[in-house]
Amino acid sequence: MMTSGPTSSGTDTASDGPGYIRGGGGVAVGRRVGTAIAAGAALVLAALFGALAVEAAQQYHRLHLLNTEGIPVVATVTDCFGVASGTGITDVGFTCHAAFRIGPHIYRAGLDGTTSLYPAGASVSAVAVPVDPTILYTAAAARTTSASLAVFVVPAVLLAATFALLVVTVRCSRAGTTRPDGATDQL
Repeated sequence: MMTSGPTSSGTDTASDGPGYIRGGGGVAVGRRVGTAIAAGAALVLAALFGALAVEAAQQYHRLHLLNTEGIPVVATVTDCFGVASGTGITDVGFTCHAAFRIGPHIYRAGLDGTTSLYPAGASVSAVAVPVDPTILYTAAAARTTSASLAVFVVPAVLLAATFALLVVTVRCSRAGTTRPDGATDQL
């Protein structure tokens, strides 16, 4: 025989059915937290995309100027030092600075494309860009370096990942919600 009325657990067995617990479920909270985390991740990806896209555009522009407007110069090395690996055991490259003349002006810039440790005062064949004297490459590096749209691949992949994450986030946040017409959205 089924009785009606509150039980010792505080549930009304006749009207609520078996296993009913009063109070809200945790599904909406979990979905909101997941949506917030996914939206935050999308913002991080978007910021990373922006930073890498700007860097790629600057690199492309520098190399384009070097290839189209670069002129040969003789650069005099002012300082040069080895750059060590993360462990400090192996040299991974060299950073050199040099002074060079374009017309009546003397400039000092980093010498890109350095593969050797030059002593101070050494003369190096180089290529400089008159409109931007901070662009200075060794002649050998300038011959093998070209502007390529490949620098935009990583930013493009990040942009695609950002959009994909946003689409999934929106779809998941709307799944199971009730529309104004009373129907339930599903994935």
